[in-house]
Amino acid sequence: DARFGRRSAKFTVPADANPNWTGWRSGPIPIQPGASYLLSGWLKSQGVDGEARLHAHLLGKDGKVVRGGFLGTQPGVSADSDWTRSTVTGRAPADAAAIELHLTMNGHGTLRHDGVLLCRALDGEVVGFDNAESARALAGLRVWEVNPLVKVFPDDAPGSAAKAVTVECARNESEPFQLVLRSDKPLRGVKVAVSALKNAKGATLPAVKVERVGFVPIDHPSGYFHTDAPDWHRRLPQGRGATDGWAGEWPDPLIPNAPLDLAAGRAQPLWFTVRAPADAAPGEYRGVITANAAEVKAVTLPLKVKVLPFTLPKSTRLKAIFDFRFHGDEAARRAWLRFMAERRLGISHVEPAPVFRYKNGQVTMDATAFDETARYCFDELGMQVAYTPWFFYMFGWAYPPKKLFGLEPFTPEYNAAFKQAYKLFTDHLKARGWHDRFVYYISDEPHFHNHEFVVEQMKKLCALIHEVDATIPIYSSTWRHCPAWDDALDLWGVDQYGCFPVAEMERLRQRGKQFWFTCDGQMATDTPYLATERMLPYYCFRYGATGFEFWGINWWTYDPWERGWHTFIRQSDDGKRYYWVRYPNGDGYLAYPGAKVGVDGPVSTIRLEQVREGLEDYEALAILAELVEKAKAGCKPCVDGEKALAMARELVTIPNAGGLRSTEILADPDRIPAIRRAVNAAIVEMRTK
Repeated sequence: DARFGRRSAKFTVPADANPNWTGWRSGPIPIQPGASYLLSGWLKSQGVDGEARLHAHLLGKDGKVVRGGFLGTQPGVSADSDWTRSTVTGRAPADAAAIELHLTMNGHGTLRHDGVLLCRALDGEVVGFDNAESARALAGLRVWEVNPLVKVFPDDAPGSAAKAVTVECARNESEPFQLVLRSDKPLRGVKVAVSALKNAKGATLPAVKVERVGFVPIDHPSGYFHTDAPDWHRRLPQGRGATDGWAGEWPDPLIPNAPLDLAAGRAQPLWFTVRAPADAAPGEYRGVITANAAEVKAVTLPLKVKVLPFTLPKSTRLKAIFDFRFHGDEAARRAWLRFMAERRLGISHVEPAPVFRYKNGQVTMDATAFDETARYCFDELGMQVAYTPWFFYMFGWAYPPKKLFGLEPFTPEYNAAFKQAYKLFTDHLKARGWHDRFVYYISDEPHFHNHEFVVEQMKKLCALIHEVDATIPIYSSTWRHCPAWDDALDLWGVDQYGCFPVAEMERLRQRGKQFWFTCDGQMATDTPYLATERMLPYYCFRYGATGFEFWGINWWTYDPWERGWHTFIRQSDDGKRYYWVRYPNGDGYLAYPGAKVGVDGPVSTIRLEQVREGLEDYEALAILAELVEKAKAGCKPCVDGEKALAMARELVTIPNAGGLRSTEILADPDRIPAIRRAVNAAIVEMRTK
């Protein structure tokens, strides 16, 4: 079983072995200080319970590892993965004299290596693509259409001139399309507008929303870049990065429509959103798109919108929670909440949270301010899901459980106080009719490998929570499977690329457990397609997940308009050893503060709009699945419906390359619109029979 030739290196660590670094390492290989090196290899895993990658140690003349002298390749492999190329580039520090390669893992299972390569690398960067010749051949203002799943760059070559635009959508659905403008000479004040959309009887749809896609600079492809450098050192990302992107200008924010200036030979994408209300009459609506400037002949395109005779439900059955962190006034907070609800998202935490007080062994709760926000979120906006308040969050990573009211965890006083507080909260939810909207968020990414105390504290805490209320599901973003928690957790946060085995997902689901996909670091700005954003609901549909969550919608460490990357932040896994880390570009935010572009509130992104599209796709898939099930029960034909559902399921597979590799998980972005058209057609056909 080899990637090249007839042989590969293979080793197996039995499931009952004590965890340790196992495998092979090379002798020291001389290197040149200050030079860049590429480490690359192919890995294949079977039943690996951790994550395996290639490692290298950079050594000084004394044979010891120099400061910052650790390299690890990306991506890693886990569970059952086919041959995967994993790479890293790094610069040798000034005091490095040799490098030692480690073909190892710290886990159980079978790991194979092949095609391992270490070589000197020359530094280079993408500065742009020269399309001047093709641009000169196309005089005037050029307008072409691009699949909205595909990101458009300033130096993109002109496509075939658009002749008309056709859109179809269900009632109670938003549907985007993307046009690109480019001119062979500078144009000032280009105006783009869409006329009213009318049907044959004169009825209209809401005005088409027109936005300009903005560009943000990216300095280095995304990755989780770690360093132990001192505070006063300049910290720069080292290594190849994990995305299929590059440094340069990347499309992301959506800017309100206004006259724009076009530089010669520079492509400018525009984002159009058609909205069909729930009460829209089905049928065809027509309008005209116009792009004009004083120096050139105007471009006009017919726009046809087909409103289909079925309606997506107002309440989204697939749960989607995006973490929201905000400290402004109440009006601004509500603008953000409305912005999220319009995109079918749930809220991480309802704030202000209830206020709990403890005196003489008794807990009291004041939920006055909490109720105001909860009523707005659930009763007015129709949000479907939220986490329990931060007060009930217990621990993260390799930290011990937090104290409550200054009480030590698991003492009789602690247990009694917790149960009082949680019962006050759950009883309050039942009285207000919100009990089924909440998920108990107990722990973020618990480090259960090699930390037995984490395994045990999770079991104790879950038992304590279940004593009070066993119906609100307990959730933790574990990413991987910890068998010791099979009876403790109700809702598992698992990855969508393969480190949590699919067989374990199905086994837990058969036992009545649920799982969500957790996608931290998977929606980076610098990957060419809007793949994982749109595809997450398809993963849910195929593998039976009841939702997905993302840790941030508005976590900025720089002004995102000026820098599309994050600063290095200081953090610790356990409160003892601290290090610097830079998160992937765009990770933690899918919206921008709007003040710089004249918006009093949030500004959306092409990434977030495709999240909504995926959620709407899921609703259509669920409608079709119900129709097919009903037809089969009545022994009626449903060939087209079954075929469309099969297309949707075949779109995604686990394991896969992960969200940072959009061109690998979605090799053909035209597949998704084709699937959605097939689903729509099958729904319409089966409803008219």
